[in-house]
Amino acid sequence: MKIGYIRCSTLEQNVKRQYEGMKNLGIEKYFEEKVSAKDMNRPKLNEMLEFIREGDEVYCWDLSRISRSNKDLIEITEVFKNKKAKLICIKEGLVLG
Repeated sequence: MKIGYIRCSTLEQNVKRQYEGMKNLGIEKYFEEKVSAKDMNRPKLNEMLEFIREGDEVYCWDLSRISRSNKDLIEITEVFKNKKAKLICIKEGLVLG
């Protein structure tokens, strides 16, 4: 399954650019939230990490949308590796997991 993870830091910020960047990827399910990425205490991030299954591809617009620290990125990447899923950061062209 192709999944999109959309995040911005505040309620006032617009997520339109992120959706536009993913519109031609065939995303079947989105997880969107408007919270700071200062830590991993983000409801939709955690819901998405629980939801993903083997073979899933999760797209995010850029690395800063999924994580703000190396420690959190390592932890998130481990979840993807353990579930045999991929995290794809569009802007950087990164594939993790």
